Amino acid sequence: MKRIFFALIVISLFATACQNKEKLFKEHYQKGLIALDASNLNLALEHFDECIVLKPHHPESHFYRGAVLFSKRDYEAAIESYTKAIDINPNYADAYHNRGLAYNVLNRLDEKCEDFFRAYELGKTNLEIRLKECQ
Repeated sequence: MKRIFFALIVISLFATACQNKEKLFKEHYQKGLIALDASNLNLALEHFDECIVLKPHHPESHFYRGAVLFSKRDYEAAIESYTKAIDINPNYADAYHNRGLAYNVLNRLDEKCEDFFRAYELGKTNLEIRLKECQ
């Protein structure tokens, strides 16, 4: 009987911890979006980094981390974050697009064009001018 009671307590504590982790993730994610919108890039980066600690396989956290790093002109790090988002979700058109923008700034034209074409294949619109640059 004591073992069953102990097991129920452990299960209850685990469930509570999971709920708290999810709540904490959502708080950091929302605060990160708000900070990014307000151009508070350092704060946004802190929040998205925390999101990645809490949920490492959440592609949007990596995507927005990339957006923050792009805005901070850290293009190599932005590419790494966009690449991680793509690794998690290979159909993430916006991540391909934004990574293509970072490649463009670094004058890595072949990679830029590959990403813009892939984003287009995945349904990203308004890429006509960027795709013409690749012909």
